[in-house]
Amino acid sequence: MVAGRPASQPSFEEDLRQIGLEAEWVRTAVGDGNRERTRVLGSQNAMSAQGFYAWNGILASLTLTVQAYDWERDDPRCLPILIERNKKNILFISSGDEYTGMIGTGKLP
Repeated sequence: MVAGRPASQPSFEEDLRQIGLEAEWVRTAVGDGNRERTRVLGSQNAMSAQGFYAWNGILASLTLTVQAYDWERDDPRCLPILIERNKKNILFISSGDEYTGMIGTGKLP
C-alpha cells in the first residue's frame, strides 16, 4: 500500500501497467528529461529552453523504450503521441505544474 492512499486504490505502478507501461520506464524518462534540462542552464538561452529540453528528453526516452513493447509513435499536427494499439491507449507528454490533474484548486494549471 502506498502511504496516504486507500488500500482499495491501485498504486501508481498498477495504474501504469493497466495501460501497458512500466513505472521504471517513466522514472527513467523523467531522469533523462532532467538531464536534458541541464544542457541549457544559463542566461544566454531562451526562458522556455529548459522546459522544452526536459519535455523532449522525456518524449525521446519513452519513445525509444516503448517501441520494443507494441507501442508506436505518431506525430499528427506536430503533437507527438505514443499509441498502444492492442489496449487502445494513446499517451502524450505535456507540461504542467503543481496544479495539473487537481480538481477544485481554483487555479488553472
